[in-house]
Amino acid sequence: MSDISVDLQSGFLHQIRVMMADLGHPIVGDTLYGSTRDDCRVMLHAQRIKFDDIDVIAPIPDEMKNALD
Repeated sequence: MSDISVDLQSGFLHQIRVMMADLGHPIVGDTLYGSTRDDCRVMLHAQRIKFDDIDVIAPIPDEMKNALD
């Protein structure tokens, strides 16, 4: 399992999920797009979302940190 960062300028529904699956690397736990792991939640987290006047930062959940260790 790897921790990656993706910077989207604009997006469409499930963009990251579809693109990672097309590259042959589905998101862990995302069985809809090809992950073989169904024993955990979808390991996808928006650490930062920024709009013109809004900037929201959310720390990575402990569950994900523990999975990467």
